[in-house]
Amino acid sequence: MKIRNILLTSLLAITSAFTTKALVKENTSIVRSSSDTYYTNVDTSSGSNLIDSLESIISKGTKDVGYDGLWSAYKKTDVKPNSNTIWDMYSNENYDADRDHGGNYSKEGDMFNREHSIPQSWFNKKSPMRSDLFHVYPTDGYVNNKRSNYPFGEVSNATYTSKNGSKVGHSSFDGYSGTVFEHIDEYKGDFARTYFYMATRYKSQVGTWGSGANVVFKGTYPYLTDYALNLFTKWSHEDPVSEKETNRNDAVYGIQHNRNPYIDHPEYVDIVFPNKYADTPVTPSDEYKIILDANGGTFASSVVTSYTVKNGESQTITLPTKDLVTAPNGVGNLKNFTDGTNTYEAGETVTISSKTTIKAIYDIPSSLTVKQALDICASAGEAGTSISYTVRGTVKIVTDISTQYKNTTFVITDGTNDLTIFRADLNSSYEPKVGDVVEATGPLVNYKGNTPEMTKNGSLRVSYKLAQAQPKEELKHFVADMDLALNIRYTKEEVLSLTANLIVNNNESNTKYYIIMTSLDDDEISESYNGEKTYNEFCNVIRKDLELFNLVESNKLLQITLPKTMKLNMYLIAENESGIKISKSIEISTYDLYKANYDLYSDTQKTLIDKFFE
Repeated sequence: MKIRNILLTSLLAITSAFTTKALVKENTSIVRSSSDTYYTNVDTSSGSNLIDSLESIISKGTKDVGYDGLWSAYKKTDVKPNSNTIWDMYSNENYDADRDHGGNYSKEGDMFNREHSIPQSWFNKKSPMRSDLFHVYPTDGYVNNKRSNYPFGEVSNATYTSKNGSKVGHSSFDGYSGTVFEHIDEYKGDFARTYFYMATRYKSQVGTWGSGANVVFKGTYPYLTDYALNLFTKWSHEDPVSEKETNRNDAVYGIQHNRNPYIDHPEYVDIVFPNKYADTPVTPSDEYKIILDANGGTFASSVVTSYTVKNGESQTITLPTKDLVTAPNGVGNLKNFTDGTNTYEAGETVTISSKTTIKAIYDIPSSLTVKQALDICASAGEAGTSISYTVRGTVKIVTDISTQYKNTTFVITDGTNDLTIFRADLNSSYEPKVGDVVEATGPLVNYKGNTPEMTKNGSLRVSYKLAQAQPKEELKHFVADMDLALNIRYTKEEVLSLTANLIVNNNESNTKYYIIMTSLDDDEISESYNGEKTYNEFCNVIRKDLELFNLVESNKLLQITLPKTMKLNMYLIAENESGIKISKSIEISTYDLYKANYDLYSDTQKTLIDKFFE
């Protein structure tokens, strides 16, 4: 009976899913409000006039339900037909609108929460944006967390995929290359029209929203960046207004007392947001612009940053020399310029014949001191930096480690100056410990004008790692009596097993096997090898780049000179009368190396291992 009930529940869920999907696009024609008197004062004479008049219309007499009021509102705006089941556009889960919201989650399907399609960090959780029903949707909490505050976009290679096919990954859409969140095709038009509404309702504010918002919004008409305009008009045309959207529009109107005009009048999209996907393409301008973009830095006042050129004509310009360009926050130097396809040198004269943006590219120091980071925080102010910096320091205090949200907050110091690393991504194989020397990478900000810290900023994340140790001068090796087939890529488990055997069975034979740990990757190792016949000859070539440590000598575990969880590339080298062969690399850590094969060590070795990892 129990098995039968489970099967029946599954069949009902599948039937419900197909029924729901059929309703989504049942009506794909232009849908107009049954109460068109709402738009009596609309001005369609131009795109800018239309968006101005729409802003006035949809901003009058609105009611803010409040953040806590969203739960009750969802029971009217976001349930599937003839049910109390939440219509979740991020997953296929079936949530009860009364019981399954809020609380904790560890996987998809645990609960639903309130998803700000425009991340609330972009507008500092201000009202009425924070509870505007036209962009705050009920979605699976776990998928919502995976979306983070990434902008929407189209993904090339997904790093995460939800059960309904929503994805996180690098953008494949022209105009933005950072990490984005992509919905399934069925709801792309819904979210496009959400963004059209927000760009209209809050057009006087979007240009002042924090970093991250600038990927999507800008402070001048049409209030969407070229990237966002092209993306969302494409989605809007490919995924027309559905019955789901019109029903939701009516329901929100009954609660919030305003409407989304781009659902009622989809034809407004092509007037307000001119685009190439329109049925009647907008007549192109008879001129184009060439823009020089300082890319977070600044140009000297003598630099011309914009050229207007007639179609069919070209413009010859001389790019600024290095002395006329200051790197972001004064750290680093100008490297060159790029238009996304071509690279140009500073001071180079180029001829451009079409709309082009040429961006400055900088050489930023690979690692800053804490003092340098504090100077940048002071310069960047509350707006924060638009790029990430790597800062090296010693962990002074660990204030928080959240396994639920998979982040950690700690303070690093150089002995005199301190910098807070706020909510860095939690590395599954390492947690920061007082005294560790780490490198943290992320945007810098002077939070509220008095708290310098490294923190997330828009699509930029914060990460950290143990700092690399300095290379040792002397290389020790292992020798084992084992017949290995090299020049293949080993699995991590094979390398760990092999290494453990080398440690325990340190014997001489005609073929000698050596293990090295280094920061060099496969290509760098290949470039370093010039036909050397012996292991020692090869090590003399790469010695200055090696970061190595000793594991065993006379059956004793030696003191390790690298950090305990240092990530390195491991290589096996076989040497006999024919010469040497070098394996492909495997990423490994000292923790992996010891603990994965703990039972293979002698009691003496185990004592030393336990002491080291205390």
